[in-house]
Amino acid sequence: MGGIKKVPVNNTELLEGLRRLEPGKWQKVYKDGLDGAAKKSVHYFESPSGQVFDVKVIEGWSNLL
Repeated sequence: MGGIKKVPVNNTELLEGLRRLEPGKWQKVYKDGLDGAAKKSVHYFESPSGQVFDVKVIEGWSNLL
C-alpha cells in the first residue's frame, strides 16, 4: 500500500457510537495504493489506542493513480 491519510471523525452521531466502544479521539484512515498491479483503497476507523473498526476494501480504485 502507498499513501495514508488520517482525518478526525466529525460526524457527531457516528462519533458517539464509536466512543461507546472506546472513549477519546477517533480518526478515519484512508490507505491507498497497489496490490501487485491492482489498485486498492482501504478505509477504517482507528481508536485512540490504535484498534481498527469497520474496515472496507475498495478494489479498482486508489487516490495514488
